[in-house]
Amino acid sequence: NRTMSILAIIIALVVLGMLVYPILQIIPSEAQKRQVAFRQAATRHGLHIQVRHPVLPSGLEQRYPDIIRCTGYSKPCTSRLAQAFVALRSQAGDWLWINDSQPPSAMLATLQAAYKNLPPYCLAIEQSGAGTTLFLIDSRPVEDLPALAKALDTLNRLIAE
Repeated sequence: NRTMSILAIIIALVVLGMLVYPILQIIPSEAQKRQVAFRQAATRHGLHIQVRHPVLPSGLEQRYPDIIRCTGYSKPCTSRLAQAFVALRSQAGDWLWINDSQPPSAMLATLQAAYKNLPPYCLAIEQSGAGTTLFLIDSRPVEDLPALAKALDTLNRLIAE
């Protein structure tokens, strides 16, 4: 009799757990709330959000695993670049262009200097005829957005026609 009561309580708890668990999964975590707040504030600052990471050669994906988790933030502009260039921040803090490509030599020194002034949470940059995209892991505080928007404006000005 007592064993049956304990068994009934255990079964009731398991069933209750099976009902409650999916509901708990719907509630956003603190990290998800920060990400949503950051993306909403980015939109208010005029930034475009690209839920993608820069395309990397397969060997680099293993060397830069954080890049795979990045989200792109951009401000479009018309630039004088004929092709796209992607640069990655090395662990030493230097910027390395991938795929054996880099900006035209007339722009190289100016862009390198501007890249050094980027916030440390910017892990990759893509610049093309459509403008500049900065890639970062977007669980940043909303207070970082003015610096990000200013960096995009500066980089777009350097490549603008």
